[in-house]
Amino acid sequence: MTLFKWSVEAGVVVAMLAMAVVPATVRGEFFVDLYGGVARTKSGEFSAHENREIEIPGGDLTSQGDLSGAESNGVGLRGGYWDKNLSWIGAALDLNHFGADSKSSDAEVRLTSLSFMLMLRYPVMVSEEYPGGRFHPYAGIGVSKSSVEISAPSSGASGDVTSDVGGVFCSGIKWMVTPKFGLFAEYRFVSISFDDSDVDASHDLFGHSHTRVFEAEGDVQAQQFLGGVSFHF
Repeated sequence: MTLFKWSVEAGVVVAMLAMAVVPATVRGEFFVDLYGGVARTKSGEFSAHENREIEIPGGDLTSQGDLSGAESNGVGLRGGYWDKNLSWIGAALDLNHFGADSKSSDAEVRLTSLSFMLMLRYPVMVSEEYPGGRFHPYAGIGVSKSSVEISAPSSGASGDVTSDVGGVFCSGIKWMVTPKFGLFAEYRFVSISFDDSDVDASHDLFGHSHTRVFEAEGDVQAQQFLGGVSFHF
């Protein structure tokens, strides 16, 4: 498991604990969203290069492909906060996973992103029972870091790298069925670029060192059409 994945899991745990221990009178309105849907890649491409000295002395493995038009399922988790006094503004930490498999090769690409987002909403049907509105359109914009996993069975090149800082935008509508439970639909656009390498050094039984180097670069711009459930605290 990479350092990025450990950081993602730690961030989610810390966010969940904060929601549980901070008194409601201080924190305003926390929410947790669970969602799923379809991801469609508008444009994208990648190239990957792997040197596996231990298995193929001096040999290289290379894969590349066009990611445009790829379609897959996506899932995610978002934890956020609406300000107590300015109920139309908030912030969120979002964990999003989807695929972007190449149509020009057998390469499979999986992207897992952790995003920090500034959230805005327009409360409608506000009441004492629903201070944030029973219905509200919302939008969010933010930055993300992603883990990019590439697997190309035909060439044998496979590994994972970390992306540059990317961008994310979302827009949706949420209906609160009860004061604590809601449903929502959302459109999302993500932009991810990566140019990174991963080096794995090991030793055999005779003490000889072997190095495996995986390098990948590329970019992905994708749209997601999502639906989910929301829990407010």
